[in-house]
Amino acid sequence: RGNPSPRWLVISPDKRTVMFDIGNDVRLWDIERWQERQSLLGGGHTESWFESTAISPDGLLAASGSSDGSLRLWNLEGQAKSRWFETDGTPLAAVAVSPDGQRLLTGDMADRISLWDVESGELIRSFQGHEVAVSPNSVAFSPDGRYARVGSGDAFGGSDIRSLVLWDIETGEEVRRFEGHRSILRSVAISPDGLFALSGSQGAGGENDLILWNVNAEAESSGQIRRFDTSEDTTSIVFSADGGHALTGSAFSSNLTLWDVLTGREIRRFEGPVDLVFDVAFGPDESTVLSASGDGSVTMWDVGTGEVVRRYIGHDGWVWCVEVSPDGSRVLSSAEDGTIILWDFETGEELRRFRGHTALVPGLGFAPSGQTAYSVALDGALVEWQITDLPLDELIEWVYANRYVRDLTCDEREQYRVEPHCSAGTPTATSGPLSAE
Repeated sequence: RGNPSPRWLVISPDKRTVMFDIGNDVRLWDIERWQERQSLLGGGHTESWFESTAISPDGLLAASGSSDGSLRLWNLEGQAKSRWFETDGTPLAAVAVSPDGQRLLTGDMADRISLWDVESGELIRSFQGHEVAVSPNSVAFSPDGRYARVGSGDAFGGSDIRSLVLWDIETGEEVRRFEGHRSILRSVAISPDGLFALSGSQGAGGENDLILWNVNAEAESSGQIRRFDTSEDTTSIVFSADGGHALTGSAFSSNLTLWDVLTGREIRRFEGPVDLVFDVAFGPDESTVLSASGDGSVTMWDVGTGEVVRRYIGHDGWVWCVEVSPDGSRVLSSAEDGTIILWDFETGEELRRFRGHTALVPGLGFAPSGQTAYSVALDGALVEWQITDLPLDELIEWVYANRYVRDLTCDEREQYRVEPHCSAGTPTATSGPLSAE
């Protein structure tokens, strides 16, 4: 409404995306979800009208022509290399990456836990019998990758289920169910040795629990070890690297708490200029912690003093998730508007902004290598993002696969010492990866 009518329209080869013009802009529209996927603002042309366009057979490139005589080639993958998994569109609430990076777990709003193969992008299986919805921080792999531990709860159905469930990854069978929470489980964390789990709930009237469990699947007896002395809701939990400490976040109380796991004693509470803490993380050396909150910020705190060290400002809405890269150099955060931002851990500088989701992104997870990351959103999309720059050989390969590269002239080959050399009047070498002396 209020925009010029499209002059042309073209559908991608896979029939999932339509490309059209609005004024001097190019829009990509997701046909299945009936929502905008990407806008190529400005179009790269002058104020002249677009006259025609075409999409490549693989759907990765598009060419547009204008009445000013210009021709533009577009990368439809967006500003970063990405891969979209084939989901059924059900809103997704949680994602976890296996320790070896080969599998993913997702939890959706249809009470379903799904296991994915990263290399093929295919769905391996869904775990049957999980009858209640999961929350953003309530899905985790065991450190050996053999089990999935899922916290769930029935907020509206009246079934009174408040369970932590242990699933066998290979068989898809339920191994054990842990009961004891008074409200729906909002978050789960697994200790680094895989023997213990800490789960937190969120409910009305102060019926919030933080419980430590023995979840050793091989043990004859397992179950509740300790209830922590807290009445706050727990939206997120992470263990320290040695498993001796745990960090929790609270939305209702808008704070973070550091706990001694062995005793259940509160070590420090972090309170300050934040509102609605949805997610927490340890910094790389655990001298700092981070929070994602409803005030639109990611905040770094000093563990020793409890003071704010740095605030990462750039999101326009509630920040739901924060993850620190495996090497500790970068921070990834996501917000309710679907935007994902990559930050420099030390400086707080925004490095890259990832767009593609059209709804709240409640789940993020780095691959063990730190080169890629995964996101899920309420738009039903599961996406793999290229976080780090491609190695030089892969970058060159990508350029030749996705861009037109003209032959170098004989003078250029001689000037830049590119083999093979040629002489005037002889054909230039065919296009291919360059090799410098």
